[in-house]
Amino acid sequence: MLSVRFRESNISLALFSSLDIKETVFENCVLQETDFSGSNLTRASFEGSDLTKATFENTTLEKANFTTSINYTINPTQNRMKGARFSQNGLSGLLDSFQLTIE
Repeated sequence: MLSVRFRESNISLALFSSLDIKETVFENCVLQETDFSGSNLTRASFEGSDLTKATFENTTLEKANFTTSINYTINPTQNRMKGARFSQNGLSGLLDSFQLTIE
């Protein structure tokens, strides 16, 4: 198991797929187009991080914190997300996969 803390880092285009990185902290990071597929991110924190085009498929996000994250798109039917935290402003990132119009 690996637990790491990133602060104000540009980790764009990184590959974190299939890693057990529980409780990892990404604080005010740029994570554009980063691949988290198949990873265990239980209790991870993405405070203030930009997740534009980041990939979350078959990812464990239980109790993860996305409350101040921006630009994420996460399909709730393809990931384990029990207890994950999101802000109301970011709910559209959870609904994009359903192709809904939110006004």
